[in-house]
Amino acid sequence: MERRKLVLLLMSVIVAAAGECVVSSLCELCRPEEINLDYCLATGRRVERTCDDGTKEMTTCAATAADEALGVLRFEGWMLVVGGISLYVVQRRKLRFQTLYDRRSQSQHPCF
Repeated sequence: MERRKLVLLLMSVIVAAAGECVVSSLCELCRPEEINLDYCLATGRRVERTCDDGTKEMTTCAATAADEALGVLRFEGWMLVVGGISLYVVQRRKLRFQTLYDRRSQSQHPCF
């Protein structure tokens, strides 16, 4: 989260030097009463910007921190599924292609 704030601050300084509006808050979901406003129609998310003349305006933004965290969890979930399937397939192939020597050496009852 600190890295995100640092990036936001850096972007604000760069844009401020150009004489435009500066992002002054993190991207967040629009409130129910704002959902029909121009800046919320596109994505349902908003970010506050402060301009050189001191006015504040709201604009649309792409994703909140919660959206990014959810994306990471989805990715990890899919990787867990793929890893589990891969492990199952490899174990099945390993059992199918064992030699007679491998099968005898792994048996519970040794032959004397």
